[in-house]
Amino acid sequence: MTSLDHSILTEIKGRVGLVTLHRPSALNALNVEMISHLSRTLDLWRDDSNVSCVVLQGTGERAFCAGGDLRSVYEAKQRDDTEALSFLFREEYRLNYKIHMFPKPYISFLHGYTMGGGLGISVHGSHRIVCEGSCLAMPEVTIGYFPDVGAGYFLNQCPGFLGMYLALTGIYISAEDALYARLATHYVRKENYQELFQDFCHRSPATSYEVEEILGRFQEPVPVSSLKERRGEIDRLFGKEQFDDILRTLEQEKSEFSDECLKTLSTKSPSSLKVTFELLKRMRGKSLREALHYDFLLAQKFGKHPDFFEGIRAAIIDKDQNPQWQPKTLDEVTQNVVEEYFVAHSDQKLFD
Repeated sequence: MTSLDHSILTEIKGRVGLVTLHRPSALNALNVEMISHLSRTLDLWRDDSNVSCVVLQGTGERAFCAGGDLRSVYEAKQRDDTEALSFLFREEYRLNYKIHMFPKPYISFLHGYTMGGGLGISVHGSHRIVCEGSCLAMPEVTIGYFPDVGAGYFLNQCPGFLGMYLALTGIYISAEDALYARLATHYVRKENYQELFQDFCHRSPATSYEVEEILGRFQEPVPVSSLKERRGEIDRLFGKEQFDDILRTLEQEKSEFSDECLKTLSTKSPSSLKVTFELLKRMRGKSLREALHYDFLLAQKFGKHPDFFEGIRAAIIDKDQNPQWQPKTLDEVTQNVVEEYFVAHSDQKLFD
């Protein structure tokens, strides 16, 4: 089977179901058509005995997938099309859970940039392969949003409080850091990706054990993770029960690292920071299904908040990198304001 849906290619090679994200000019950013197509494909391949495993890759040298198509989100808001936004988030989060529950090996080749929604279609699978040029991030607080696609679940799987640090700062991390943070599972040099894929096609692995056997031939040693070296410091600074305690500790630390963190946080949406902190705190020990439920709830709340679209405008539309957040200060985002984001209504359920 081979199909073309403009921005996504699906085909079966040997017994490997291959999905290729095919929007290189947009860094393979996900639009709703791509999300729906991938979801339908997984439904077909789940019970197809001719498919032993699924492999995802991205076209072009720069990115596996740089996240969601923010321009289309902005345009939907300009049309006041709230139904389109709700449909997009529902389709995406249900796809994330479908990947999590997929019964066959699900392998992603994460070269270049992998951000936001790109992690959503990879991190919930069984194997995530990074290389020397991989760069991963959940940078949503930078655009007035929150780390979604199940980040409340998978960032809490990171060692210590690395997940909180990654969520609040939105920093980009390298392959070795991604492996330490458990966002990636294996390191293979980019030049060996094609040979590795051919080996998958030749041997048709149907279990995680068989995938591990193949990957063992290609795995490379990786440098020491900078996150690992800084783990104790990050835990001490970001392992707090209140967001204000993180700020207070960073201010008192007066180190190069704490100053850098404070500077980074000062550029983010105050609403995004406090809601993100609350989300990760609430999702500790929760399931992916529960995390995605809250993602869908928060997505609809943020879809009515000016910061999300102001953040997109500043980063993607006008590119002035000068968002005007509302409210402007963290003090204005009280705990009562934060609590309102987590109040659900009967029509805001992700799963039936």
